[in-house]
Amino acid sequence: MPAAASIQQFVDDELRRCPELAERVHAGTLHALKDPERAALYPSERPHHFALLEALSARAAPFREAFCDALRRRVASEMRPARDAAAPARGGTLELELVDESRVEVDIEISRAAQVIDSTAEWELRELQTFTSALAGLRHVSAHSLPLRPHAYAGALWDATGAVLANQAQRIVLLRAASAVLADELKRSFAQATARLEAQGVMPSAYRSIKLPPGSVPAAGRGATAVTGALQALLGETSLSRAAIGAPGGTVASPVQAAQIAALVSRLFRAFATDDRVGADARDVIAALQDPVLRLVLADESALHDLDHPVWQLLDRIARIGEDYAPGDARQRRLLAACTPLAAQLAAADVPTAAMVRRALAAIDAETDALWQERLAAAQPAIAQLARVEQREVLQHRLAERLTEQMAARSVPPAVRRFLAGPWARVIAQAMVEHGEAHARTQAFVRAVDDLLWSLDVPPEPASRQKLLALLPPLLGTLRSGMASIALPDAERDAVLDQLMAAHTEALRGRAAGDARTPGAADVMQRLRDELRAGEPPARPFGDSVIDVASMETVPAEFLPTGVDDGGAPADTFAVGQMRRMFVGGRWTRVQLLWRSERGQYLLLADDADARTTHSMTRRALERLQAARLVQPLPPSSLVRRTIEKLTTQVSLQ
Repeated sequence: MPAAASIQQFVDDELRRCPELAERVHAGTLHALKDPERAALYPSERPHHFALLEALSARAAPFREAFCDALRRRVASEMRPARDAAAPARGGTLELELVDESRVEVDIEISRAAQVIDSTAEWELRELQTFTSALAGLRHVSAHSLPLRPHAYAGALWDATGAVLANQAQRIVLLRAASAVLADELKRSFAQATARLEAQGVMPSAYRSIKLPPGSVPAAGRGATAVTGALQALLGETSLSRAAIGAPGGTVASPVQAAQIAALVSRLFRAFATDDRVGADARDVIAALQDPVLRLVLADESALHDLDHPVWQLLDRIARIGEDYAPGDARQRRLLAACTPLAAQLAAADVPTAAMVRRALAAIDAETDALWQERLAAAQPAIAQLARVEQREVLQHRLAERLTEQMAARSVPPAVRRFLAGPWARVIAQAMVEHGEAHARTQAFVRAVDDLLWSLDVPPEPASRQKLLALLPPLLGTLRSGMASIALPDAERDAVLDQLMAAHTEALRGRAAGDARTPGAADVMQRLRDELRAGEPPARPFGDSVIDVASMETVPAEFLPTGVDDGGAPADTFAVGQMRRMFVGGRWTRVQLLWRSERGQYLLLADDADARTTHSMTRRALERLQAARLVQPLPPSSLVRRTIEKLTTQVSLQ
């Protein structure tokens, strides 16, 4: 049976057991919540205790169904990353992933639940991975061979809480309580799955390990010189004399020497072919280069002294294409398609030269740059949107200063003062960016400031009160429109309305008693207030959805990668075009900086796992992530260096 079919059969078999797992998790969580000490709720979570019990008891079936449906979706997504990454962006644009504080908080809680599962069932999970790696046809154990990963179960559990509760705070408390129960159940489930595979005769894959002789030091720790020395040591191990290796710049002419170098190159390429980190398609392209690499090294033995020689860089570049993208990814196919004729050209040359290899490297770089330019072009709508957000913020700051000066000599209620200098300055700034300063809508928002300030200090004459009555309906209509344009929160809106109602009611009390033609002040204000509150709130604007949150500081420390330290670097060191590993959207992913705004306050990041997804982020958010060591440089990867180190270790152990 093909490897893909074997894995699919295993996953389908496990998913058929999902309803029983969900039933046990529901029952175990309910039992734990009935014992407050066992539930281990924090003091701030205890007020939700009764609501959790009541909701979980009443909605057992929706909980189980939501858990199983979500798990199937998430596992299917894990098993088809290549298809999603290969799909072209609809309409020629990237899908902008907007993340706000509530979304980040959920991702953090899901990651914590995943870590609870991972730590509780660690041994069983690692053992199961040895069998699923064998099902996938891998020589060595890979965590990616198991689509049923802790974060898939944790995400499914979060979705299941949504079938029980609507309040996000209560869902988070339920997730924390249920994650420990789920972890215990998965510990048993993973062990049972391993036993079933073993009973079927599946032989587990082996863990990749390196045993060093006592007192030895890995070549990676001694730098490039040591690795180059290791290459020469391997060459010497084929019985080539030290004198034959010679100094850089010489030539190799002896048939014996040529045979021994050919043996070394053949040994290297056999090791390249067994490197599981490089995809099969990339290994095929590398294998086609064995003959031209041998002929180049025979003619230019400086490659034996310098691992920065273009020929080794070319092999590493092709290998990195195989490592960076999932099998079947459209970007990988395109880059490897560009590499294939280049390998054929080198193979057709009588004596390949370093200059020819450099031209091949330049051609690969050109194709990579073309991919970059296409992605940047697809992101232009998002870039324009972020640029408008930054422009609006600059205008808002300037308008706030002017409005503060305008109100300095006036008696303005505190809530109204804060409203004008804050939200209303933003309303005007947004209208200027979207419509222009001379637009009628923008001018109406500007005039509303003067009208509102006049309405708070009405002269005592009856004519002024009549003018105020005529002014209030259009003024409140303008305020309604402006508040809606920025989705002003209800609490802030109500505070402003209360202050305005009190001030305007006081101003209207001086009307002539018994004048039937003029409505009462309270009636007028209540009607206007009701009109202002009528209607549905608009969708949240783009500018409010970029990452600019304090909650990221609570990302669990156990999810931090080790061995790379770049946490103290300022945001400016993340240059356009560079790639990083970043904790965003509740997962570690590789991102590339597509664009930085003119003032450097906004960034657009391309998600390398999905060609359609980008992340918008503020500079402050990036700096917070860096300070928390949640932004890391990509670890170095060199097929040639790690192969030489592996072969050197094998020789030292013989």
